[in-house]
Amino acid sequence: VQQKMELSECPGVPKDCNTSASFTVLDIGKAPSYVAICSSLLACLGSLLIFLTYWALRDMKKEAQTIITHLALADLISAMGYVVGSANFVWNYKRSIAGCTAFHELCKVQATVTSYSSMVSFSWTVILAIHFYLVMVHRRQRHGVSRMPFYVLFSWGAPLLIVLPLLATGHLGYSKYAASNWCFVKDSGTFIRGTFQTWILIVLLNGKLWEILCYIIVVILYPVIVAALFRQKRRILQLPGHDRFELRLIAIPVLFIFLRVWGTIQFFLSISKPDPCVSSEALIAFKILGFFQAIGDPGQGWGNAILYVFLSPVVRDKVLVAPIQSCMAGFGMKLIQWSRVDPAVNRDGDQESSSIAPLNPRARATNYRAAASSVASLASADDISAAPGPSAHAFAEQSSEPDPTSSTNPV
Repeated sequence: VQQKMELSECPGVPKDCNTSASFTVLDIGKAPSYVAICSSLLACLGSLLIFLTYWALRDMKKEAQTIITHLALADLISAMGYVVGSANFVWNYKRSIAGCTAFHELCKVQATVTSYSSMVSFSWTVILAIHFYLVMVHRRQRHGVSRMPFYVLFSWGAPLLIVLPLLATGHLGYSKYAASNWCFVKDSGTFIRGTFQTWILIVLLNGKLWEILCYIIVVILYPVIVAALFRQKRRILQLPGHDRFELRLIAIPVLFIFLRVWGTIQFFLSISKPDPCVSSEALIAFKILGFFQAIGDPGQGWGNAILYVFLSPVVRDKVLVAPIQSCMAGFGMKLIQWSRVDPAVNRDGDQESSSIAPLNPRARATNYRAAASSVASLASADDISAAPGPSAHAFAEQSSEPDPTSSTNPV
């Protein structure tokens, strides 16, 4: 028998559950909100770092970088919305009913913003997967240039056609289901009026269906892309550094699934348990999924930054290492290079050796001979050669090394 309860206006303050002791009110507490705030702030920093990278690498800008920058903007908007929504929940948690008017007004704004930005993020994730499919499988290197205006119009425009009608009809607000304490599709009173099927339909329309379709597209395209990578392994190893760096972005759609799937699992669990009064086992499951969703839903911002910046030697050297070295050089300090690659990439894609790159054997031999010649010259000028001990010319002969690249070198 479906249990019914009258939901209070404030989060975390139900009036009555009217059920047995084995059931409890669906309330996952404030802890997931604190986790969501931390993950969202990291996502904001990650998105800003991607913007900086896009500006710093404007000389080697390509379609994939443009796509991920649009994705970072959508993730930044989502992360800021999650911060506002989580802070709004924490502030109004278990407060008096009279004090929750501001909560619901802010809740509508947050639900509108995050619903819109999430659908934009889903669209750009699918576009990125399709881009790599066309580049790696069909070898269409410049297909995205002519289609980019359409991508922008579709990704940023189509979600408005869904979110604005839902906002106008009052369907966006506080939800216990399919969200980790932030606002989404309003479910207050849904169970009393028996319109749970309508709520499911609205949730699917307000982004969840887009998200599931994104999973399906990525799962279908990703094995084909990976197979194409293995077939072209030799050619890929001969690419310049910035082209190999672009291939790392293939992992972004897969990361998207890993981070966002927890909210989808919670949605299907909500369908199987359509009641504000749940069993103790179901409450534990909702709490665990709430924590993972609090990490994952805002997490694409910092996850993409890890793949796009920190795990790419070319980007890391130019965006992080080089500015730090320049800053420390101004104070007379040196920084040990921790990057795996020494070359920097110039505008033409050629490699320029780093100033702290190790010398090759020929350069070392040349330096030894130059140093020995300098010692011999100083010794001749100051008549040191008459002093006891080995002569300067003997020191020069002992110090010189054979040219390792010479044909007479036995090695």
